[in-house]
Amino acid sequence: MPTKSSVKVLLVADAPAENVDAVLDAEETVSVRRCGFDAVDENLAGVDCLVLTDTFSLSGAAREIPTVLCTHGSPTAVDSPQRYDAFAPAETPSVLPAQIRWATRRNDSANRRRIAKLHGGAATLIGARSAAELYESTIDIASRVLAFDTCYVGVVTDDPTADRQDVADGDEWVVPEAICPSSAHVDELPVSRGVAGRTYRTGESLVIDDLHAHPVAEPSDVAYQSGLSVALGDDAVFQAISTQPDAFDETDLHLAELLVTYATETLSRIRSEEALRRRREEIARLHEATTDLVGCTDEDELYRRAIETAENVLSFDSCYIRMVEDGEFRIRAESDTDHEWEIQTIPVDHGLSGWTLRESRSYLVDDAQTDAKSQPVSNNYHAVLSTPIGDAGVFQAFSATPAAFDERDLEFAEILVSYVRTTRSRIRSERTLRARERELTAERDRLSALFENVPDAAVAYEFVDGEPIVRRVNSAFEEIFGYDADSIVGENVDEYIVGEGVDGTDPSSASRLNRQLQDGESLRRECRRLTADGPREFLLHVVPLAIGETNVAGFAIYTDITERTRREKRLARQNEQLEEFAHIVSHDLRNPLSVAVGHLSIARETGAEESLDAVERSLGRMDDLIDDLLSLARAGRTVEERTPLDAADIAMRAWGGVDTSNATLHSDGPIAVDADESRLRELFENLFRNAVEHGGDAVSVSVGPVDDGFFVADDGPGVDEADRERVFDRGFSTGGDGIGVGLHIVRTIAEAHDWSVTVCDSPEGGACFHFVTHEADDQSGESGADLSEEAFPTLGTNSGPRGE
Repeated sequence: MPTKSSVKVLLVADAPAENVDAVLDAEETVSVRRCGFDAVDENLAGVDCLVLTDTFSLSGAAREIPTVLCTHGSPTAVDSPQRYDAFAPAETPSVLPAQIRWATRRNDSANRRRIAKLHGGAATLIGARSAAELYESTIDIASRVLAFDTCYVGVVTDDPTADRQDVADGDEWVVPEAICPSSAHVDELPVSRGVAGRTYRTGESLVIDDLHAHPVAEPSDVAYQSGLSVALGDDAVFQAISTQPDAFDETDLHLAELLVTYATETLSRIRSEEALRRRREEIARLHEATTDLVGCTDEDELYRRAIETAENVLSFDSCYIRMVEDGEFRIRAESDTDHEWEIQTIPVDHGLSGWTLRESRSYLVDDAQTDAKSQPVSNNYHAVLSTPIGDAGVFQAFSATPAAFDERDLEFAEILVSYVRTTRSRIRSERTLRARERELTAERDRLSALFENVPDAAVAYEFVDGEPIVRRVNSAFEEIFGYDADSIVGENVDEYIVGEGVDGTDPSSASRLNRQLQDGESLRRECRRLTADGPREFLLHVVPLAIGETNVAGFAIYTDITERTRREKRLARQNEQLEEFAHIVSHDLRNPLSVAVGHLSIARETGAEESLDAVERSLGRMDDLIDDLLSLARAGRTVEERTPLDAADIAMRAWGGVDTSNATLHSDGPIAVDADESRLRELFENLFRNAVEHGGDAVSVSVGPVDDGFFVADDGPGVDEADRERVFDRGFSTGGDGIGVGLHIVRTIAEAHDWSVTVCDSPEGGACFHFVTHEADDQSGESGADLSEEAFPTLGTNSGPRGE
């Protein structure tokens, strides 16, 4: 039960604080009320001390009440710590009652000034960059702010500064590291003695009113009468000493503990930074030492330098590199230092080496003699560090001292081995690459000789950003294509020998061949390519460097088959003509011949004049058919020689040789072509007859140039779209007495010149015959001509049906 003199505490918490509640409820010197942070002002009446479970900005009235902050974390991390009179860590709420008592007792102006100065000095303390600087700042603040006469920080070490005969190996001593005033003296004492030793061992803070009467105290000077002692971190002690007895009270102790709390947190930060800095420096030294290692060009040299690095940088006395060869671990490099054991060749599944390799993980063994996996080959070593070198071997360090290696040693050993593993892989790759390069050089020399002696045009190329760039051409290429090596090497070969507008779906198109070649396909295609003298036909054989793999280079061999192709076309046309002649003779001539024979027989029997008239008509029909047959035969002849002509001029002459009645011809300008004059004139004559026959006596005909050739258009009835594909077929006719060869002759003459012809609508609705004469554009298979209304003259009104 709370006593009458108990301290009235207001516990401010928005969330349950069971540990804090339990401590306060068990403390008889305090009575507790509770409220949330939003109700502080309403509950201040009669309160002696506030306990906050979180940082909070208090109102004016609440600021006058002593306040203890009980929360997680360090006081140094609290925003404006001077707002609070004391701190209690939430992890150890048992100190809370003492902090409450101290906060209420120190609520006088002198103590408040000391606390304010202490909080102000904490910024200097927190800014310390080393332990020595921190210790000096701590005793400076204790002297200036807390007004302690004599104070010091003692550091626990196993290396006392005094030359003492009673120091045994492993003994720890409390050695003064910083003292104020500097003239003061404090003895070094082992941690088993004195107040400082007790504070270090137990972590308990002490206030001693009479040092000479205390059973543990061993004052360094008879003038020292009283003191206080607080543990600073894990390996230091802060002490204040006075020449007056009873010089320190609980407030002084709490102030000292608050100061030491700041110092402890700062010391932890400093040591973390120092540890990180040392680690970085050690890693930097290791990386620097491995510079020579990564430059090795031989595996034996690599292993030897790795052992040297382990000895000189990692301070491993005895270490080895074992690599797997023929199912055994063989020593490839080892330390030169003398040791009491012999490392032998062992099976690949033996002991710790086998486990390291199989599991591809590192091991740190404190004592191999008692470790179940180690199977040591000698009784003289204990500690073992083992780490895998990929799947090829292990690096191991041994020591006669148990637990000689720690996690830091293992970490640095793994860093060293990572260099060994990477460099070994690089050495092996380079060795394989050099062997491959030698093979490729020999192969390249053989291919070079073969390449130059190939009788056909050959190109060696490489794909750069998807474009086939010429790397080399042979002398046959220069001769056939007309481009010397200096002008085409380094250029995109397609830009020189492939025409524009080529259909990418054509099996012989350059873009499609390039894709297939990059996919590793070996190709053989007939294609048309441009030379300096014009287009020619080739049998193209494309060979990638590697079949079935992605390629960036290869060869193309062009066999010129232009003459063979021309012979084949000529033969095909001759065969087609023979078939046409046979058809005409067997069908078209037979009909009028049969009629003539029949009527002649009747005339002989009856002497009827009308039968002789019928015979005459049949003979006239046969004469017309024979004329058409002769025209067709002439049209099919291959054009052997061509001369530069103006097709518009030839058209005018042809117009005068045709019965055109009242029809008109208009020329839109000269048309430059290379052609056989008589054959070209025959082409125009057939077109003009066709226009007059189907467009009427007043039809208007226009002849003119387009980008890729020329056109012949009229204002007649035109050609139905359904008939445009077969209007050039022999025998196709929609009227008249002919055998349907007029337009067939037109196409035959065009093909004899290696031209193409298509039919479409003229702007006036009549027929337009478009002739493609430019070979470079002919590869596209489609007209690129401008056949808009601007390309034609104004044509007359059409009339009558359209045929042939």
